[in-house]
Amino acid sequence: MAQTDDAAHSLSVVAESAVALAKAELKLAVSEGKAWFSRIGMGLLFAYLGLLFAQASILLIALTPILLGFRPWPIVLLSVGLGVVPAAILFLVARWEFGRLKALPPLKKRLSSPPNPNHPASEAGRA
Repeated sequence: MAQTDDAAHSLSVVAESAVALAKAELKLAVSEGKAWFSRIGMGLLFAYLGLLFAQASILLIALTPILLGFRPWPIVLLSVGLGVVPAAILFLVARWEFGRLKALPPLKKRLSSPPNPNHPASEAGRA
């Protein structure tokens, strides 16, 4: 009877460990997903702000001939530069944020199970 109690206790310990491992893997996947979505969101935000500044710059460039009639050229050049420089910086930051996504492991590979060599449908079992 004591042997069956030890076996049952060992089985319950293994089951509890498997559940704890599954919970830890799920927490890891959730945190990686949050990191991925936050980087995508920041990249899109910076790209959007860069587009807004680029639109303002294009409008100022289109209005340059009119502005040159009322203002000296250094002031017009400064006003165009005030739109172009932030747009370029924001596009570079957005590119950097999107580049940081490559450092994160893909979620599909992280959550998929390894191939089983004993299973007839797996790639490793066919070889």
